[in-house]
Amino acid sequence: LATGRYWVDPIKASGDIVAVGIDKASIDSMGAWPWDRRLHAQMIDNLYAAGAKRVAFDIDFYGDAKGTKEFGEALARHDKKTWLLVLSETDTGREEAGRLPVPALAEHARFASSRTRHLANIAQYMHPAPLNGTPLPSLSTVLAGKENDPDVPERIRINYGIDIADIPYLSA
Repeated sequence: LATGRYWVDPIKASGDIVAVGIDKASIDSMGAWPWDRRLHAQMIDNLYAAGAKRVAFDIDFYGDAKGTKEFGEALARHDKKTWLLVLSETDTGREEAGRLPVPALAEHARFASSRTRHLANIAQYMHPAPLNGTPLPSLSTVLAGKENDPDVPERIRINYGIDIADIPYLSA
């Protein structure tokens, strides 16, 4: 029933969140993925200069890749304002999951999880997600500015009623 309601009565996005996408235009402009982390550093500086209050990446930054030093310096310039994704080892099976990024990045960033549970076609974000015994907020609560709200439920249903066309979008 909820899914049907989404089609009949879509919710207008607030405009408070802007999606920055890795799309064909950005790949044509900046080259094949994965990008040198200096591009992410430049993106952080540009987004904060444009007035962003927080930046959250829905990509992981494990391992020491080209541009890690510059990316860490950009994180330091905006100390503890930028959120990086930490993958749950239980959900991915990846060796690097469940660990914080390299120290050059971890020192000046904050961390969120995108851990989800699926039951049939219903997905839920899990909040908080543990990392070595420390609870991490879900990326969805970070985007909503509710990462410290004690009333956020453990399982957060994804609201498919928000019209994606209403979410402001920029190509990276």
